[in-house]
Amino acid sequence: MDFGKVKTLLIVVFLILNMFLFGQWWTLQTSVGMYQEPYADELANVTRSLAEHHVRLQAIVPNIQPTLSILSVTPPRDPFAIIAAKALQVSVNQVRARGKSGQRVHLPQATFMQTSPTTMQLYLSPYAQPVLQSRLPIVDQIKRWVSLRAYHFNEYKFIGWHSLNQGTQAVFQEQFQGNPLILAQLLVDIKYGHIIGYTQTYLNIKGVIDPRPVISAANALLSVSLFMDKAHINEDNTIRDVLLGYSTQVQVHDIGYLTPVWWIETDLGDFVVNAFTGEVGVEND
Repeated sequence: MDFGKVKTLLIVVFLILNMFLFGQWWTLQTSVGMYQEPYADELANVTRSLAEHHVRLQAIVPNIQPTLSILSVTPPRDPFAIIAAKALQVSVNQVRARGKSGQRVHLPQATFMQTSPTTMQLYLSPYAQPVLQSRLPIVDQIKRWVSLRAYHFNEYKFIGWHSLNQGTQAVFQEQFQGNPLILAQLLVDIKYGHIIGYTQTYLNIKGVIDPRPVISAANALLSVSLFMDKAHINEDNTIRDVLLGYSTQVQVHDIGYLTPVWWIETDLGDFVVNAFTGEVGVEND
């Protein structure tokens, strides 16, 4: 018998066996280390937790956890005269000649004013109010008209309608990299089929700070349930929407800072959950 060959064969066999066992061990370790509760089960647990506080979940809950940043924001960069000239569809010189106060311009066809560093309003005189044609898509007509006048309209997205006592509002929301700046809206007022003006809040994105992954929507809802538990909130309520965006502005001198939030819309008001820390705030209607 050639013991050398036997020895070599045994070494090869044990080497293959060790590799196989190592592979099995690594697969087991990876499976254990990466185990997470399935998202559907997580949502089911959150739904039960909310139900204990008489809250029904009737919203699509996103299954996303992107990396977002704190945004530093400022008012519009351009001078008032340039913004007003576009809104009124006149020259900058006409605005400067008529806008003595620097924050308000009144012309026969319309009035444009700046009501805060980030908010502007346009009111049209009755004879200058465009009529919306019922045979054409209403939203497309509004977009065409507003795109000629509103500041940086290309950064806004149509999200729906608000019903008013006398008329409606088409609601557009400023976006940054696909996520809404929740309180930066452009509201187009419509009455009796006429566009009568708009109110626009615009935030200029100056920079991004501290990028990191956000908590899940399920964890944000769990934070709301825990908040209700601590605050002894047990009113009948329904969650209608769960939205990831930017809000809760903190102002430092001329620069504001927006934090990523999960905005949870309910029938009785909105919960604003810090998407980094899970801290819960309340926005009452």
